[in-house]
Parts: sequence; C-alpha cells; structure tokens
Amino acid sequence: MDTSGKQNWRKHFDALEVKVNGNATLEKVLDQIIEVLMQRGLGIEDLKAGIWASLLEDNSRAFGVLLLFETRMEYIGAIPGEGKLKNWEWEFKHSHIEKVEDSKLGIVRELQLQFNGKKFSLNGMKGFVSSTFIATLEKYWFKE
Repeated sequence: MDTSGKQNWRKHFDALEVKVNGNATLEKVLDQIIEVLMQRGLGIEDLKAGIWASLLEDNSRAFGVLLLFETRMEYIGAIPGEGKLKNWEWEFKHSHIEKVEDSKLGIVRELQLQFNGKKFSLNGMKGFVSSTFIATLEKYWFKE
C-alpha cells in the first residue's frame, strides 16, 4: 500500500474527527477502510465527512465508519464474528433520512434511513451523531 497515500488518508480522517486514539482494533479497521478507498481510486477530497458508527439492519449490527460523499452515504464495517468488511451504500436522491433527536440534550441520537423499502439505523459510537457530520450531511443532502 502507498505509505504516503495512507498517511494522507489518516490525516484526513483525523481532521474529520474519525480518530483511533491508539486503539489497535480501531487502527486495524481504519487501515482496512483506507485500503478499500485507495483501491477504488478515491481521493481525500471526495470524502466530505465521516464518523465511527454502528449500523442496524434487520437484526444484524455492524461496527465501522459512516462516510459522506457529495451524492451518497456509505457505511463500511464488519458484523462481529464474520471477520470481513462489508459495505452499504445509499444515494441521497433514492433515500429518506430522518434524525432522531434528544431534545433534552440537544443532540441527534441516530439517523434512520429508508432505502429501497429497507430500514437502517445508524448510531454514533459515542451515543450521538456529531453536529459537524449532521451539518455536512444537510449541506449535500439538500442539494439532491
């Protein structure tokens, strides 16, 4: 893997507040995600926002990173016990996204997404979805 390219991605994820804080498991997952993005030929300018998140689809929960691009969101993560990364992708123009807010705390607890008749629930790993991610999502989502 291109070491300088990997370093650039690491710095970009750090700037987007997708930090590993010395956690070996998070570092390993982030390295795998960076490898996927580099193999696709994506540049750091393509990624607008990201957060560590869990994804609930049916009764399966995955853990990974929710990525925001200009016209779509993508989740790359793993379901515990399966051992390999999977990805889910949603184009804004074909999706319905709702914020589940906690008015008492003034935070967004989760994003609920409907796409092709399926429901997905996305939760930030710290118990909320960051306001920076929400603001960036709204900027690009409302363009569609």
